[in-house]
Amino acid sequence: MGDVTTGVTKFDDLEVGQTWDDYTYDLTPEAVSAYRESVRLGGEDDSGDVPPMLLDTLYPVKKSLQLPEGTLHAQESVTFLGRPAVGERVSVSLVVKEKFVKKERKFVVITQDCRASDGRLLATAEKTFVWAE
Repeated sequence: MGDVTTGVTKFDDLEVGQTWDDYTYDLTPEAVSAYRESVRLGGEDDSGDVPPMLLDTLYPVKKSLQLPEGTLHAQESVTFLGRPAVGERVSVSLVVKEKFVKKERKFVVITQDCRASDGRLLATAEKTFVWAE
């Protein structure tokens, strides 16, 4: 969903309860290794564990919404509930939890749930954005 002329998602176009198609991705050994390298954990790990932060990526938000330039990711809380295995496929769902204006700034709160292919809830997050237009 984006404005035809600007390609960005406008604050007024978002509705509480709005959802998007799930974003699905595989927790490949290459993705795990690249993440471990990027945060200096070392690329190799024999444990078979997926670093939890691979479940809380901003990519589904960026892929589903066309964030206006200048939008700030202001706050986030995340709870990790499960441990997926390397190679497992996960799906992320997004919902607009609330939107409001405070001190002339526009805020959007999005919940993000990450589930394993068998439906297990692996992580849930609440992300608050200061919306720019």
